[in-house]
Formats: sequence, C-alpha cells, structure tokens
Amino acid sequence: MITHDLLEQDMPAKIECRRQAPTPKLLLKEGFMLVLSRQSDETIIIGDNIRVTIVEVRGDKVRIGIDAPRDVAVHRQEIYDAIRKEAQIAGPN
Repeated sequence: MITHDLLEQDMPAKIECRRQAPTPKLLLKEGFMLVLSRQSDETIIIGDNIRVTIVEVRGDKVRIGIDAPRDVAVHRQEIYDAIRKEAQIAGPN
C-alpha cells in the first residue's frame, strides 16, 4: 500500500492507493483504486463538476449525496447492470 499525506491544511485526508487483484465483483482499472477516508459532511471532488458528499454514516450503511451535471448518468451498480443487460437483450438499434 502506498500512502501519501496531503500537505495542504484544507485537505486533511490521507490518500491510499492499494494494489488489489481484480475479482469478478470488483474490476479495477489496472488493479488500482483510490481510497479516501471521509467523515459525515465532507466532500470528494471528481473532475471540475462532480461532488460526492458523505451525508450520514450509520452502522455499516453510508448515505452519500452526488452533485453532477444532468448529462452524467449516476446509478447504483445493480441498476447500471440491469440497464446494460436490458440493452444487450434489445440488441443494436
């Protein structure tokens, strides 16, 4: 595991980059995943226009809020998989 402490005061999180063997449930681009630690009401920025905010942590459940442009599709994994499966069944248009 490679850990880098961020030096800027406004970003107190640690960034961890873990090398993981790809599994059927979790395929990672080149085997790497950026892992960030956040607490409630803290935000992660993706690119210039996507914000992921930790809304609440209760037991093993984490509620997140996602602020993204309307043209960016945001789905839970199981919904995304169902959409793709349905599209494959329908075939090319």
